[in-house]
Amino acid sequence: MTRSVALRLLRSSKRWTAATRQENSPSASEHTRRALSSRPNSAEPTQDGAVHEETEVLIIGSGAGALTAALGAKARGLCVIVVEKERTFRGASATSAGGLWIPCNPGSKAAGVVDSKLDALRYCEQAVGNAGPASSPARREAFLNNGPRMIEFFSS
Repeated sequence: MTRSVALRLLRSSKRWTAATRQENSPSASEHTRRALSSRPNSAEPTQDGAVHEETEVLIIGSGAGALTAALGAKARGLCVIVVEKERTFRGASATSAGGLWIPCNPGSKAAGVVDSKLDALRYCEQAVGNAGPASSPARREAFLNNGPRMIEFFSS
């Protein structure tokens, strides 16, 4: 089966549009519409089998980070399309078992785990050290401040 995705930004509305085509599949148009759109059955295929969609948020890839971003955007009422090159959604998190280290999160607190932001900052310094901009003090602070908020979002 051959699948092609053409993406372009509509300058007038600042929205993305995706035209997707899957060949050699009798139900490709229906499959493509369900896989790519947060609005079921929102686009009809053209005569050549392409499905045209417009969206406010375009997510490329389907790992844990990508799908978290998609859920966050959808929770804010935005139209989301997730595009994945593989046949199934997975990303790198599929091979890592999806484990996360989120210090000071509500689930740990409820279970009686004693944790502190200062201990987490010290751990980051020991484990990572100065790895450049990807692990700057500002990014570490953002991780420690927003990680627990993410857990709350998924728990609600």
